[in-house]
Amino acid sequence: IVDTVWKETCVVYLDLEKVLAPDPQGGVRLQLSSKEEQIKLDLMLKDFSTLLQLIGRMSVLFLGEFFIDRIQSGMEYIKQLLALAAFSSKNKLHSCRCENSVIKEDFIEVHAQILGALKAWCHWLAALHSEALSDSTYTWVSSDITSRIVSAVVVVIKEGENERIVHAASHFLVTLTGTVRPPSIWKLKEFTDLYSNINHLRLKPEAHRLLVRSLCNVLLLHWPGIQEQKWEDRRKHLTKFLRDVTDSYRNIRVDQNFSQNKDLQIQAKPVIIHTLLILGDLVENVLNEVTQTKKLCHDALREYIDMALKLFPMYIQTADVCEEMFNFFHK
Repeated sequence: IVDTVWKETCVVYLDLEKVLAPDPQGGVRLQLSSKEEQIKLDLMLKDFSTLLQLIGRMSVLFLGEFFIDRIQSGMEYIKQLLALAAFSSKNKLHSCRCENSVIKEDFIEVHAQILGALKAWCHWLAALHSEALSDSTYTWVSSDITSRIVSAVVVVIKEGENERIVHAASHFLVTLTGTVRPPSIWKLKEFTDLYSNINHLRLKPEAHRLLVRSLCNVLLLHWPGIQEQKWEDRRKHLTKFLRDVTDSYRNIRVDQNFSQNKDLQIQAKPVIIHTLLILGDLVENVLNEVTQTKKLCHDALREYIDMALKLFPMYIQTADVCEEMFNFFHK
């Protein structure tokens, strides 16, 4: 029953392209002829959001002992989710013009739930990549699906038009780079551009933190099925990337008056807390990883640890900063 409803609802959603038209002010406009159609679409989209949550939870039924027997069915689900993500990103449904503002919110929620479902299916995708290491039948398809999903997800992060969707997309990338760890991601310009563009993107602090984590995952974590891990190249890239994203934090030590200037110390609080959260995420990520990963992480963070130790006496009476420093050192 679920499978039938899923397929039918996906068709209805993708068919919305027929009622989308270019808007004179840019983007697209939703053209519905009556209020009854608007009400029907509103209800359909709300039901679709719930269904997407269910599809995400169903991914566990295609793992473990059931993986091989159900691999083709799993492939159909992930390809359908890919089609939905690509459609939503291409048409920017989250920013479409429509008479009913509720429908616009529905589009945002559906897009976020599509990304959430893809996040849940990352574990299945990791299993597919693992299977491809022993069965070349799946080598191309696993790489192709992953690359196309990443392209559809990265575009909404770069556009940064909706906070909810950007947050969901960033969460997806953290899970993808932490579980699947696809080698093919290095061939995607859309993804690798994020390393140089991250400081120019419109990101809330939490989304920025998640994106940094996902980009560092690719540089820190062991790549499955690859003999040449390129640790030295990774070290160079990680060192440069961290310096770029922590520029404001590192600039604190440039100001000779900082240790005596309370106003400067107060202004620096958000930067210090955010940077310590980012660096703490990296430490958490490598706790159960191979020795080379842990060593790379330690080497990359050494200068930030030293700086935090120097800042500590200045913030010993500042509860929120002091707490984050303790959390960071404890990790």
